[in-house]
Amino acid sequence: MSQLGLQNLTCLEHLTIENCPNLSSLPEESFRGLRSLRFLSIRGCGSLTSLSLGLQYLTSLEELEIEECRALDMSDCDEENSLQFRGLKSLRRLKIGYMPQLESIPDGIHEAKSLQDLKIEGCVALKTLPEWIHELKLLQRLDISDCPELNSLPQGCMNALQILEIYNCPKLLRICETRTSMDWPFIAHIPHVYVDRKKITMHAADISSL
Repeated sequence: MSQLGLQNLTCLEHLTIENCPNLSSLPEESFRGLRSLRFLSIRGCGSLTSLSLGLQYLTSLEELEIEECRALDMSDCDEENSLQFRGLKSLRRLKIGYMPQLESIPDGIHEAKSLQDLKIEGCVALKTLPEWIHELKLLQRLDISDCPELNSLPQGCMNALQILEIYNCPKLLRICETRTSMDWPFIAHIPHVYVDRKKITMHAADISSL
């Protein structure tokens, strides 16, 4: 990638990096000049083991998709992880999909304060969501699907959240079906909750008790 001269494409707004089986890293310098980039998709890069520190330069980025990068594990909570996301001041939508190595959501994402839409799918090793998600004050939609080991939701009210969609996450099903779990008070205020594509009806008593 460093030989492609991406850093000189200062007006580039849309970039897809797809099906590059031998790509193991994303050089920092390749992203340094992409100040106008609004959409970035990284998909099907099976040898990719880390994201680039160059992400911090993408100050205009609004949408980021990372999918089917099976060697990529972003679970480490180190300073480098946080630095990657720190510059994403304009990020509105983030999709993380089909990452079998991922055991936890990268802590650095909490730096993306403008995030409104978070989608997580096909992360079979993911067991919990981070408590800091409720600190994303602008988050309006959370979509979680095909995460069979995910067994709890963040213990904090996501006040701006308007839509919560859960699909094919059997261990989360009990939370919405019984209304008696410890997690229930943290989602009862959400106007639109869908589980396996069925809308869950909230009772007035659920909301008044919050």
